[in-house]
Amino acid sequence: MTKVLFPHRGKPLSDNNTKSKLLTQLQALRALAFVCVFICHTAIFNNSLECVGRWGVSVFFVLSGFVMVYSYYEKNRIKDCNFISNLKFSYAKLNRLWLLHILCTLVMMLFWFVGDKTEILWKEVLKFILNAIWIQEWIPFDQRSANPVSWFLCTIVLGYFIFPWFLQILEKGYSRRKALIAILLCLFAEIVVAYIGTLFPTQQKNVDGLILDPDLTSWLVYHFPLARIFDIIIGFNLGYLFVKRASNFSYMKTNLWELIGVVLAVLGNYYFSALAPRLEVGDNIVMSRPEQSWSYSLGFVFSSIILVYSFAMQNGFISRLLTNNFSMYLAKISPYGFLIHYVIFRYAMAVYYRIPGFEPGEFLIKYGCWLNLTVGFILTIVCCEIWMRLYARFFNAKKAN
Repeated sequence: MTKVLFPHRGKPLSDNNTKSKLLTQLQALRALAFVCVFICHTAIFNNSLECVGRWGVSVFFVLSGFVMVYSYYEKNRIKDCNFISNLKFSYAKLNRLWLLHILCTLVMMLFWFVGDKTEILWKEVLKFILNAIWIQEWIPFDQRSANPVSWFLCTIVLGYFIFPWFLQILEKGYSRRKALIAILLCLFAEIVVAYIGTLFPTQQKNVDGLILDPDLTSWLVYHFPLARIFDIIIGFNLGYLFVKRASNFSYMKTNLWELIGVVLAVLGNYYFSALAPRLEVGDNIVMSRPEQSWSYSLGFVFSSIILVYSFAMQNGFISRLLTNNFSMYLAKISPYGFLIHYVIFRYAMAVYYRIPGFEPGEFLIKYGCWLNLTVGFILTIVCCEIWMRLYARFFNAKKAN
């Protein structure tokens, strides 16, 4: 394919067909990231594929920042920019997920009040309030996210909150050189955070009756919104570089960058699997040693940057191979499936532990992970469909009134 040149160097490309194809290719990448997160939580191969879930999260963050700039840059869609307006903007962007998030949180909190290890009511009420407004990950309480995957939304809310300010910067005297420098500074900041993470202790501490996360390194490097926001800011700058590009990549160049992105993704996953073994600390599972905190997220961001940008070119072999009706459907349900699938797995686990003829946990280890991968996947899709239909009916009825 011949490289397409555009007459005004540095101006955003405005071809409507280009925009349509761009969103399609990036949706395919979104679907792949969702599948990776889903596979990670099935616990197949004794949790050895946990790394692909972390890669998927990195892609989600970079992609979110990229799409925000692509959708809003020089579109005059944001009228006000101040603390209150930005707060309203950030929560409005996730409004369609809030009710589902609350329902998933409530049904997961039930497990805190059953069995031998019941929790103190006031602590769980506090956690619910923090969960309800998506700020639970700002404080490293143990089990702070009732639905464990909802930690992701804390950083997304922060990203949406700062976006209007960042958009103003992009639209006033910004440049591709500044965008590149900003990306490098974000990567440096992530390295600094990873280093600080090596200094954190891996142990439990009691603070006024609230137990801190047994792996404070994981909290700081992987879950803490101020640490993960750098991935989204990288996405902002990557989106700016894209809308200001002078030309599309040639077919060969796009394929080369897609291949490089895939190779880096594989290396990042290998690095995590090889250098970040799971450790047992008391009754808790610690995901990585503090001195290996580099493997929490930094090893995945480089491939995420390259794949998001190269997929946006919409003319590579890998991106086209992944773009089909099924991947578009998975991308559509991914925001709901992201919240729902872990709830399904948690309730399924309660069943696995009570299968007649098996010791506690035996069925889960032998067959549960594969049932999660198959039956769990089907149930996730079914629940997403039910939710989308119910929400659409409720929302349309509310608008009609």
